[in-house]
Amino acid sequence: MIQLIKNVHVFRQGAWQPSEILIAGNKIEQIADQISMEYDGLTVIDGRGMRAIPGYIDQHVHVTGGGGEGSPALSGQGYSGSRFRCGSSSAGR
Repeated sequence: MIQLIKNVHVFRQGAWQPSEILIAGNKIEQIADQISMEYDGLTVIDGRGMRAIPGYIDQHVHVTGGGGEGSPALSGQGYSGSRFRCGSSSAGR
């Protein structure tokens, strides 16, 4: 599925700017002032009056818990599993 969101405000280059966002599947492929494309099955969404913002996550997470009770060693999930369970979107292996 390919979607094009037009007329939406995106915070980029230090300010809210009118923009267009191209999404293919679950991935943002491009953000630009204007995107011109033709594609059978393209869904165009009018974002007029709206702002596109990233999903919010809990940035204040104690991965090992207050007293170690959430420790990856105790949870059996390992470091990455523990981070994902806590809501981090920047965890890696």
